[in-house]
Amino acid sequence: MKKILVLFWSIFLFSCSTIDNLVTNDDLDPLEPINRVVFDFNLTADKYVLSPINKGYQSVTPKYVQNRVSDFFGNLSDIKTAFNQFLQFKIVDGFGSIGRVALNSTIGILGLFDVATDLKITKKNEDFGQTLAVWGVGKGPFLMLPFFGPSTLRDATGIVGDSWVKVNPQDQLPVQQDRLGVNIMKVIDARSQLGSMLDVVKRKKDPYIFARDGWLQKREFDIYDGNPPQDDFNDF
Repeated sequence: MKKILVLFWSIFLFSCSTIDNLVTNDDLDPLEPINRVVFDFNLTADKYVLSPINKGYQSVTPKYVQNRVSDFFGNLSDIKTAFNQFLQFKIVDGFGSIGRVALNSTIGILGLFDVATDLKITKKNEDFGQTLAVWGVGKGPFLMLPFFGPSTLRDATGIVGDSWVKVNPQDQLPVQQDRLGVNIMKVIDARSQLGSMLDVVKRKKDPYIFARDGWLQKREFDIYDGNPPQDDFNDF
């Protein structure tokens, strides 16, 4: 199994670097026709499924309860962030995120309250896609993933990498229905975080281009911790 994983990562790292060199400023999205189909699918799924569920959730759930749900899942994301900060050799930041988890999981009652933010301990967000970027892996072609939305080959692989960090509460539940319930709640909370952002996207002349370019710029901003090279922004 270990040999297979090593082979997989070797092929992935090589292919990402190779593809990234082939993609020019005029060809950031070689899979655009396919990506547009997936993008339209995502918008349709949101219109008829996620958005109605989100509106119902917002209307029947008190804001106080919504905040507790968001803080709970936010606390779990701090574990993933700490893991990736250590992989990126951001040791101080990693211990800061661990401190957030410790405070929020104890004083904050299993993460239901974000005590750490109240104490001015800044929340940061890191994922394995960013870690791969720090390690020098090229982003590869732009991808529009079903349900997940904008990504790249590198970041799509990062999603798989982050899934290896077992921080999901549903993994500890013995009953399948309970695990499904937590997963559904996680999706609903994630959709509620988007707010009306999708409405803004839909109103643009070309929603796909707006979403793609906006996401790519935001991704560079995140990877460089808010200080991306100016040349990267000139590409868009």
